[in-house]
Amino acid sequence: MGKIRVIIALVIFIIILAAAMNLWKPPEQPPAGDGQATNEPPSAAFTYSPQNPKAGGAVNFDASQSSDSDGFISSYSWKIGSAILSGKTVQRVFASAGTFSVNLTVTDNKGAKSSATKLMTVASSGTSATGTNVTGKCVQPPGGIIGWWPGDGNADDITGKSNGIIHGATFGTGIVGQGFVFDGIDDYIELGEGPGLSGSGTWTIEAWITPQKTRSYATIISQGIVDKNAPSAQIDGFAFQTKWRAIATGYTRELYFSINAASGWTNIYNPLIGRLSHHVVVMRENDDKLVFWINGNPEGYQMREIREYPDTRDVQYVRGDVKKGPVFIGSFGGQSISDSENSNGFFLGTIDELTIYNRALTESEIKGIFKAGGAGKCR
Repeated sequence: MGKIRVIIALVIFIIILAAAMNLWKPPEQPPAGDGQATNEPPSAAFTYSPQNPKAGGAVNFDASQSSDSDGFISSYSWKIGSAILSGKTVQRVFASAGTFSVNLTVTDNKGAKSSATKLMTVASSGTSATGTNVTGKCVQPPGGIIGWWPGDGNADDITGKSNGIIHGATFGTGIVGQGFVFDGIDDYIELGEGPGLSGSGTWTIEAWITPQKTRSYATIISQGIVDKNAPSAQIDGFAFQTKWRAIATGYTRELYFSINAASGWTNIYNPLIGRLSHHVVVMRENDDKLVFWINGNPEGYQMREIREYPDTRDVQYVRGDVKKGPVFIGSFGGQSISDSENSNGFFLGTIDELTIYNRALTESEIKGIFKAGGAGKCR
């Protein structure tokens, strides 16, 4: 009888337990994302100017109209034709006419992306910002080249004589293919003694430059010589720079060149317009004439006797015991010349197709290089 009661109680317990298990269910989990804020994707939008671009002229792209309703845009990526660029505002020079796809992709602070695409037509046989016809065809290199640094992924000299050592500089979209990109803080390229410039005879320096910020001094290329007994005092050399100079009506951005002269340093300067790309030339036409060409036009000159570099003086440069100091691209002597970022001598922007000649170029040669635009000098 006792065993029967135990069995009955056990059966009742099992029935109650089964019923309880059927009645109780674990709480359902809310679908993924419930109770969490949803990230709204950003909105991509951009403008470009001028509205009717022409071959050889600079086109500016601006993504300031892009927005993000619940955060902020952390990056801007452009694909303009075959060029890949980054930044809220960018610039591109089109060497030839055609229809180009312009795509902007923006990414917000949570990783969401949005894109916008436009087709842009560049007119054929157009004119540059200076009104000079642009051919869009490569031009045969003038004779007398003693150094040519295209900046196409390396610092090699096409002549093979003065390959550069890169100190921080990178590569980005230039006027002709790629160009050297400098951060304006401590980037530069060192060329050893390089081709340099002689105080006697004629010579030419030409390059495409795109300065990205106004500053007191930004060096395109330089070389210096100092006295052994006073290493901090440069007595000879040259510097090709852009400069922000005070004038009576305010300030102006200028192209600036300085070289040793019989009665001191000779300086020549001429205004540059905005942050556009420019083809710049400084040239010694004869024993006492320096001249600038900007975007295919002669823009200024200085008449003054120029002293020849010393060949026998016991000299050294601050970076080593050498007769002539190293040639630097993007800096004045490979070091800061001021504690201020605005006047430290380092270039901020792009330098492309830097070339030195051992003679003065003719008017037709200079205009030919400029008119070739992004097609550049034939190789």
